[in-house]
Amino acid sequence: MGPVLTNTLPFAGSRCERVTVTVLHRPACLRELGNLSAHGSSNGLQHVNQASDGRVVGISKLARVVDVYAKRLQIQEKMTAQIANTINDVLKPQGVGVIIKATHHCMTTRGVHKPGADLVTSPMLGCFRDSALTRQEFLGMAV
Repeated sequence: MGPVLTNTLPFAGSRCERVTVTVLHRPACLRELGNLSAHGSSNGLQHVNQASDGRVVGISKLARVVDVYAKRLQIQEKMTAQIANTINDVLKPQGVGVIIKATHHCMTTRGVHKPGADLVTSPMLGCFRDSALTRQEFLGMAV
């Protein structure tokens, strides 16, 4: 996973810049292994936000981090944390916020049949966790 971000030359950015990338994805969900038909996945929207500490990468690299973890068979909670932790560990920004909102087909087309049921996961690190104002700004852009 590291090469997606570390093989990129970061360029200078201001310390107060925030970059938000929104990515559509269709990951395979570990909870839905029992039915690996067309219903064995989820559809989702991810918002990734990084508060730069002077190191900025191209926004496509943030989308690639999402792609790497979305291709793995795992639960959404783990995937969201891995995305946030990878960006935080490699770029060392002031903060990272990731929000994933996904519709899981195990909830909508089988099982309890609850159309419109979404699972939202949102780890916040650094200034996104520590500052209510920064967190609210991100949540306002993402929702």
